[in-house]
Amino acid sequence: MRSVTELQKIVDSAVIARNVFDLRPDYLALLIAVDGITPSPSDSTSESLLQSAEQAAKDRLSTTVVTEIPAVKAWRDTYKSFGAKPKKYQSSIEALTRRIPNGGLPRVNRLTDVYNGTQSCTTYP
Repeated sequence: MRSVTELQKIVDSAVIARNVFDLRPDYLALLIAVDGITPSPSDSTSESLLQSAEQAAKDRLSTTVVTEIPAVKAWRDTYKSFGAKPKKYQSSIEALTRRIPNGGLPRVNRLTDVYNGTQSCTTYP
């Protein structure tokens, strides 16, 4: 396993192109370095996380349409600003949220499940 110092170096070395901020001055990035999650088959822990994420999304969708969820709306506005059609090119948070009422989040493997579940719970794209 990597040390906290090594993981911090990975996060510190990340670069975001200046033109991203020119396009969206309000852009914020959340970088997380994780170690120790091996890409193995889905398990009871990842299943529990996905079920919690699905319930959180269902609760959110009971009062808000997908396109009005603040994170989804922000990504749709961003896509429009550089000429992409948000109906054709959805952010991952929108695409995942839209899947939940129609069968739920995909079960891929433990690593992907953790990512999808966390993203769906927090609405961070």
